[in-house]
Amino acid sequence: SNAKPNSLFRSHLVDHLEQIANEWSDRASELAEWVMLHMVNRTDVWGRYVRKKSDEVTQVVTAPFRDERGKVFLDPDSLRKHFRTRQPSVQLGLHSSSSDMTSRWLAVDIDRHDADDEWGVTPEGNLAAARGWHKVLVEQGFDPLLMDSNGIGGFHLVVLFAEPMSTQSVQRFGAKLVDDFE
Repeated sequence: SNAKPNSLFRSHLVDHLEQIANEWSDRASELAEWVMLHMVNRTDVWGRYVRKKSDEVTQVVTAPFRDERGKVFLDPDSLRKHFRTRQPSVQLGLHSSSSDMTSRWLAVDIDRHDADDEWGVTPEGNLAAARGWHKVLVEQGFDPLLMDSNGIGGFHLVVLFAEPMSTQSVQRFGAKLVDDFE
């Protein structure tokens, strides 16, 4: 083939991400039940990504809207839809703490928003940081999940706790974990 290596990489990446999206969709019911059991800190509010058809920017809002609170709750069906779709308007975000200030998990978001990062953030640097923090967590007895978040060098590192922990202690733990970020 006369295709350039970069275009071959992008094509492979798109195919890989498509395969992952299909797998998540195929197992949406299992994922929804698991997330409800292990990750949902509260069902009365959650994040939702909203984009108007004419708008270029996706906005994050708290769902449900105020007049629906106390009547509409996050449930497995909403999570199933989240895992099955690629539409931003159906994607959800979980709150990191409950109303009584406990957390079931810690997530480290290692950002790289675009391929032409103005801050000099590289995929290799982010991966090195993510792997380093992953190793620290494993050495402490955790079984963290390290995921690619966007295909251009962003990552999510997630730690689940056996039981809800005080959000304040989770925040201190997370801050100490990443205090060498520079």
